Amino acid sequence: MWDLEENGLRYRIIYAFEPRTHHYHVLAIAPREFDYDAKHPIGQRILRAYEEL
Repeated sequence: MWDLEENGLRYRIIYAFEPRTHHYHVLAIAPREFDYDAKHPIGQRILRAYEEL
């Protein structure tokens, strides 16, 4: 199940951990090529989602 790349699915899961509640929040599922650029539209969406936590 976790061998997604072997099955041709190349994604990066970006998440945040909230220590107060011990919860993980999935902020985005992005193409593997996404390089965490804050100016990229995906990067901007991730930052907005993080700020809303």
